[in-house]
Amino acid sequence: MHPDELTAWRKSHGFTQTELGEILGVKKTTVYRWEKNMRIIPPFLYLALECIVMKRDEFRDKGMKTIKGKGAIREELSLPLQHVK
Repeated sequence: MHPDELTAWRKSHGFTQTELGEILGVKKTTVYRWEKNMRIIPPFLYLALECIVMKRDEFRDKGMKTIKGKGAIREELSLPLQHVK
């Protein structure tokens, strides 16, 4: 993923750098550095972004309009651990 693609994805999905960092478990500065090409974007990040979209859609389907409170976004969007067989 290219830094411009990450920035475009974040903005098109309505996340701030802080919110995206909170969901991913990284600091805002990490997201900033990814977007400014100051730090290499992990090659698996696109998978995490796909999961964020899938989970957010689930919340919308359930009628949840917003997720409030520090840490709440990450908690609400967290995925259950699954064992691969």
